[in-house]
Amino acid sequence: MPYRYELFISYSWRVPRAQSWVRDVLVPPLYEFLDLQAKIPKESVFLDDRVNRPGMDVEKSVHEALRDSKVLLAILSPQYFDSGWCLTEFHTLLDRQQATKQHIIYPIAVWDGHKYPADIKNLNPLDFNKWGTLERGMRRKRWNDTVLDLVKELEKLIANSPQHDPTWTINLKQDPVQPHVERQGY
Repeated sequence: MPYRYELFISYSWRVPRAQSWVRDVLVPPLYEFLDLQAKIPKESVFLDDRVNRPGMDVEKSVHEALRDSKVLLAILSPQYFDSGWCLTEFHTLLDRQQATKQHIIYPIAVWDGHKYPADIKNLNPLDFNKWGTLERGMRRKRWNDTVLDLVKELEKLIANSPQHDPTWTINLKQDPVQPHVERQGY
């Protein structure tokens, strides 16, 4: 069984500004450059938009997409580590990365990284802090060059990803902020 997705974008939904940054600032040029540079259409990128989908089990859908994705682009923020969803996504691919000895996680730090766990800091996330907001006078050309460089790195990881294994499991993590919420593994 082949992969369904080349890339899985993981980010926290807990802060509306973070959602907006991912969807409105990062994703449009990312999709464009993935298509132009790497010939990866946006349909091959999983981005959970949480749109109500009648009859769909969102958690199962996300877990299946995670299992069937080659590479994880982790958009790190302090809230990322307070989300059971994000922790599950990250640790599932981290387990795969450690088992296969192939680099398949590309972390970028968009907000202050002082609160990041030590094991995450050791992955040396790419520092996108200066691009956290449009209000800082971001220049479009420099931003596009930055996203293009990111796409080139992602393209390398995707090309060297391990063979798909349908027995990969989901490393289900409890939500630190809402530990009473019961989640299911698939």
